[in-house]
This record gives sequence, C-alpha cells and structure tokens, in this order.
Amino acid sequence: MRRMGNASTADRLRILETKMKKVDTFLENFERVLEAGFRSQAEMLDQRFAEVLGEMDRRFSDVDRKFSRIDSKFDEMDQRFIAIDKRFDVIDERFSRIDERFSRIDERFSRIDLRFDQVDQRLVRIDERLDVIDGQLRR
Repeated sequence: MRRMGNASTADRLRILETKMKKVDTFLENFERVLEAGFRSQAEMLDQRFAEVLGEMDRRFSDVDRKFSRIDSKFDEMDQRFIAIDKRFDVIDERFSRIDERFSRIDERFSRIDLRFDQVDQRLVRIDERLDVIDGQLRR
C-alpha cells in the first residue's frame, strides 16, 4: 500500500470530501445555469411559437375570407345561371309555339296543295272534255 506523504487517512478523507463538495457545488451551479438557459430558451421558443401560430391564424383567416368571397361569387353565378336557364325555358316555349304554328301552316299548305292537285285534275278532265267537244265540233 502506498502512502501519500504524512497525511493521515482522516486528512485524506477530509480532502476528498472537500473536493467532492466542490464538485457537487460545481454540478449544482452548472445545473442551475443550464436550467436557467434552457428555461430562457424554452420561453423564447414558446413566444416564437405563439407568434408563428398567431401569424398562421391570421393567414388562414385571410384565406378563409377569400374563399368566402369566392363562394359568394359562385352563389351569384349560380343565381345568374338559374335566371339564364329560366330565360332559355321561355325562349324554348316560344320556339315550341312557333314550331306548332309552322306545323299548322304546313298542314294548311298540304291541304292547299291537295286542293290544287284536285283542281288540276278537274282542269285536266275539263280540258279533256273540251278536247272531246272541240273534236266533235270540228267534224
């Protein structure tokens, strides 16, 4: 066993205890400094997070307002399309009535054509009879 000079075991133990107290004090101080630094950094990060979150909320609110405006524009467009559809329905109804009128006119023209055909047939028969009469008168 090796001896450290003239120091007794009790002295060496006191020296070691003193050194350990210094190490413990150093560790406690170091821990307090770290804790204060971490706490300060955590508070700074919390504040920055709150700022970023607030900015995100503001931006999302802006986007939400813009979407609301766009949505209301689509509602306006839908109302306009509904009005246009109603106008087209009115126009379609008018064209249907016009088409019915043209159909009736076509029927009338068909009857008139039939009458002209009948008149033509009568005139052909009259012409044939007149030819017969002319033939008889010439003899």
